[in-house]
Amino acid sequence: MTPTKPNRILAIDPGTREMGVALLEGNTLVYHGVKVIRKGKTPSDTLKRAIAVVERLFDDFQPTVLVVEKAFFARNRNVALLNVLVDEIQARARSRKLRVLAFATSTVRKQLCGNGWATKEDVAKLVAHRFPELKAYLGQNRKWKDRFHANMFDAVALGVMAINLRRAHRDPDMHTTSVRSSPTTSIRNTFTPQAATVRVGSATSNPGMRCLCGPSASGQPLH
Repeated sequence: MTPTKPNRILAIDPGTREMGVALLEGNTLVYHGVKVIRKGKTPSDTLKRAIAVVERLFDDFQPTVLVVEKAFFARNRNVALLNVLVDEIQARARSRKLRVLAFATSTVRKQLCGNGWATKEDVAKLVAHRFPELKAYLGQNRKWKDRFHANMFDAVALGVMAINLRRAHRDPDMHTTSVRSSPTTSIRNTFTPQAATVRVGSATSNPGMRCLCGPSASGQPLH
């Protein structure tokens, strides 16, 4: 009998400036890091660059499962752009036949730390306890370094959530789970007319948005 290969879990803490990334295979942390998204001249340009980074991750890591932080709704242009990015990441993962999981920040903190109001520092310490190689990123001598590496710790925490979910037999076969954020119509209504030019690729669930994101967009190098 051929042994079952462990799932390759790509965990993404999405962001339009910095994106936390982790790759887990079985119980092993294979890769961890933070991708910096160069700001474009327009929100649409920034979105294209972020999606290009994600596509590069899909190509390089060939995951079987995507787990992403669930976006939330707020009447803020930056949050609205993040919502569009999260929806697009999930849509593109599904187009590649990946199993998709999404968790709210409070859910991850409650499950891992026992407290939905736990801090990013609490999450980082717990993750570093599980993966000692990450302890070097704790207690940096600059606050900006702590904020930067918090993206990575959040991504690893998402990956751990996915592992724990399977272990608890709540989702034993890691079937596709669609955990949606606020409806896309709410996201669209958040934009001002000037910001409404932000549109995502044809894989998006919003049929009113035409494709401005193509495979020719350049992403950030992995190493």
